[in-house]
Amino acid sequence: HGIEAGDAPAVDLEAERKAGALVRKLHGARLIRAAHDLSDGGLMVSLCEVALASQNRTIGALCEREEQVTPEWLFAEGPSRVIVTVSPAVMDDFEQAAESAGIPIDWIGTTGGKGVGFRSVFSVSHEEMADAYDHGLERALGIHPVSD
Repeated sequence: HGIEAGDAPAVDLEAERKAGALVRKLHGARLIRAAHDLSDGGLMVSLCEVALASQNRTIGALCEREEQVTPEWLFAEGPSRVIVTVSPAVMDDFEQAAESAGIPIDWIGTTGGKGVGFRSVFSVSHEEMADAYDHGLERALGIHPVSD
């Protein structure tokens, strides 16, 4: 994306503590299925990492937000931000726990599919993500892998 702008965001240690405590509490209560912080690469990188880490690289994500799909929204690395997956069956309990902890939440989409997509804006398949992950550095450095 080629954007380098501004200083690193300020860290609010109390917000960081609250977010971490809530994630641990929700995990212990089995109200979340997965969690990933957004501090290294932002939302898009986190979604791709989770998709690539899924068993046999078979779980994807579909984000419903077309109006917010900007480079800043996709790649912002602000602190105290976490993406979680929540079963629809426990959504009310999840929302109540977050509200009680004073943590704002924003529903952005669903898991499933064969990659990571942002409705009509763009999508990337598991194969494309895996290829970039497995061979991206080699390509960037102009190194050609040795065949077996």
